[in-house]
Amino acid sequence: HPCRLCVVGLWPATLPLPSRLRLSILCTADPVGFIPSDTPCPWYDPQAHKRPPLFRAHAIGSPTIEITMPLSPQQLLLLTHNGFDGYIDISSDVTHEINRSHRWQCDRNFVVRSNTRIDKWFEEYNLPADAWEYTRCEREDVP
Repeated sequence: HPCRLCVVGLWPATLPLPSRLRLSILCTADPVGFIPSDTPCPWYDPQAHKRPPLFRAHAIGSPTIEITMPLSPQQLLLLTHNGFDGYIDISSDVTHEINRSHRWQCDRNFVVRSNTRIDKWFEEYNLPADAWEYTRCEREDVP
C-alpha cells in the first residue's frame, strides 16, 4: 500500500520525487463533498491500464500518477507530475468520480458527512477499450 511507505521508513528515499510534484487543491461545492477513508491518500494512475498487468503497480515516478487526500469535505489535495498548481473548482460529477476511486481503494471503511449513498461510488470499473489486454498482441484470434 503506497501510503504505508512512511510507516516502513522508505519515504525519505523517495523524497526528491514528491518534492517535484505539482500541488493543486480541488474545491467542490457539492453538498456531500469528498469522502475520506481508511486509505488516507490513494494513489491512482489513469494510464496504468495501458501497461501489462505486471507493470501496473502505482509508482511515484510514473508521469501520470495522481496522489489525492481529502483535506475537508470541500477540499482535496492533488499531487501530479503534470497539471495545474493552485486552487481548482470542480463539478459534482468529478467529485463523485474521485469519491468512487477512493471508495474502491479503501480497505474497509469510508466516511460520508451525511446519511448519503451515491450509487456511482459502487459501480465497478471496466477496462477501457485501449487497455493492454485488448492490444493486437494479446488477442488469441490474431496469428
